[in-house]
Parts: sequence; structure tokens; C-alpha cells
Amino acid sequence: EHLKDKIKVNNKLLLIQVPQFDLRYFNISAAKKKGYYAYPPTGLQYLASALKDRDLEIEILDLNYEILSRIYNDETFEVENWLSLLDDRLESFPASMVGVSCIFDTGIKPLLETLNHLKEKGDAIILAGGVVPTYDWEKLLAQGLCHFVCEGESENKINFLLDYFLNDHI
Repeated sequence: EHLKDKIKVNNKLLLIQVPQFDLRYFNISAAKKKGYYAYPPTGLQYLASALKDRDLEIEILDLNYEILSRIYNDETFEVENWLSLLDDRLESFPASMVGVSCIFDTGIKPLLETLNHLKEKGDAIILAGGVVPTYDWEKLLAQGLCHFVCEGESENKINFLLDYFLNDHI
């Protein structure tokens, strides 16, 4: 209830795939030679598909791909400022609900940085999901980095949360 009072919920949901590499060891030369994987955010695409019958605007931000694309196409982009890509998207798509997914252990640091960044902004309900949040859910919630963790396959769980926050069925 306190989240409903604190955050004005709109019909925008942003789903984020975090970088799938540890930026501390990032090699710009390898990135420019397309030496990093850029797997599509298939899990988030399935999730968006499961929500297609709702009155929602859903966007997927693949930070992994966006960082690699910027490095490849923009000589002025500084990888240390990768969270500016998230800020840019939130400015153009002011979602009140943001889901953050992390599948690989190499994405743990970017996951924590993304969640902390969203927490500091304080203007969205933050959901975490994927393999890493599923096994680290207690830590993420205890540190207040997200409001909810959707463990395992999340199509039903996120629908339950949306029912509550959007008052579709309650």
C-alpha cells in the first residue's frame, strides 16, 4: 500500500536487460571488433508477450546491446557513463514500473548498479528477475535495491503484481 501512495502508477512498464559483462574488465578494442556476445533479451520478450493483453505500454531496454552499439558507432561514448543510457530511456519513456533482469553471474555488478541507480531516483516500482535475482532475492530485498523479486518463470507473478498495482481485478 505504501508504494501505491508513494509512486503514481501509470501504464508504462520498462523491462531492462543489464550488461552481460563486468565493466571493470571491459575491453573497448574487443568490443569494436564485435568480440562480445549480444544475446537478445528473449526472457523479457516472453514476459512482454505474456502481458500483451493488458492496457500497458511496454518497452525493452537491452543495456548490453546498447552499450556495445554505442561503443561501435559513437567514438565519444564513454563506457563508464553507461547508466546515462538508462536515464535517457526513462526520460523518453517515464515508466512507473521497471523490471530488471540478470541471467549471468558476470552481470551481477551491473545488476546491483542498475538497481541502486533506480532506487536513488525513487520514482518507480522496481522489480527484479532472472537467474541471479532468483538465487539472491533475500539480499536484494534486504538491501532495499528492489521492491519485488519475481523468482523463476515470472509471467504469472508479474501479472499478479500488475493486478494489484493497476487495480485490474482487485
